[in-house]
Amino acid sequence: TTGVPALFSGMVKLSMRRKTNEAIMASRTGWLYKQGPTAKHAFKKRFFVLQKDTLKYFSSPKAKPSEERGSIDLSTCSRVTAAEVNRKPGFTLHAGDRVFHIHAGNAEDRDGWVQRLRPHIPATRFKVPTRDDTKARDATERQSVLLEPE
Repeated sequence: TTGVPALFSGMVKLSMRRKTNEAIMASRTGWLYKQGPTAKHAFKKRFFVLQKDTLKYFSSPKAKPSEERGSIDLSTCSRVTAAEVNRKPGFTLHAGDRVFHIHAGNAEDRDGWVQRLRPHIPATRFKVPTRDDTKARDATERQSVLLEPE
């Protein structure tokens, strides 16, 4: 017999199946660099996992869920923007009062993350200006210029 009693072998199989299912459910995983809470903080290499509407980060891909270093609830985000971060291709995530600065190894990786993150940001927060919005704004600006005393 192996070193694992029959009673526990089923639990090991279940645990392995659960990890496999979690990996399948994750829509993207990979290494990125995240800055601490303020500009004074350094960028740290973290392993990111995008699952449902949450972006979790760990010190290692082998870390247990209890070893999570942090997470970002994407339902609280107003936007994700591709940008140069620390002179590298990265993106910013605007979540409530906090802005997360994250960079990838290359532009292709960055673009892949941004593409995967966008559908998880609430659509109601994105309002693409329409032609009518632009006309209304222009008319308001013209009115305010006409009403100003000379």
